[in-house]
Amino acid sequence: MGILLGIIRYILLLLIILFGTLCIVLVGTTNWQPGGIPAAQWVATYMARAFNKVFRVQLTITDPEALANHHGFIVSNHVTYLDIVSMLAAQPVRMLSAAEVKTRPFIGWAASGSGAIVVARSSMKSRRDAVLSILNSYRERQNPPIAIFVEGRMGTGDKVFPFQLGIFKLAKREQIPYMPVAIVYDRPDIV
Repeated sequence: MGILLGIIRYILLLLIILFGTLCIVLVGTTNWQPGGIPAAQWVATYMARAFNKVFRVQLTITDPEALANHHGFIVSNHVTYLDIVSMLAAQPVRMLSAAEVKTRPFIGWAASGSGAIVVARSSMKSRRDAVLSILNSYRERQNPPIAIFVEGRMGTGDKVFPFQLGIFKLAKREQIPYMPVAIVYDRPDIV
């Protein structure tokens, strides 16, 4: 039974990715903005929620109202790729994404179409360019917020790596509100 369930979940995941990416690309060509948020970002949120249903991931948000009303940066730790799905499932956000994500079929298209801010972090100049991209994106639109994993890499789940300070310096200089968020899994062994 376990193998059959795994196969069904895998097929459902592929359908979510394929259908969701198609929807993101299609609605991304429109100016439709339910609730003032581009429709493509809503599609990404519903894709993440569908993923959570298929894989029985339960998300607990301690202050959903504060999160829903925040218009700035959401800064978080980064334990696993599931963090991205969790962040998207909580509410529409624009993800800060590494440049290599853009080259991945379907995932890259969905990320680009749903408003992800793609940055290269290979050198100091590229990091400065990344900060400028984030600032320009924020100035263009404050809602939905920009989600940033401030450790600058994926962690191990048992500790938090030092935060990259550039985003905090930017937030202070430009008076952009930021909300710290901690992602914690009650079953890190299976995440």
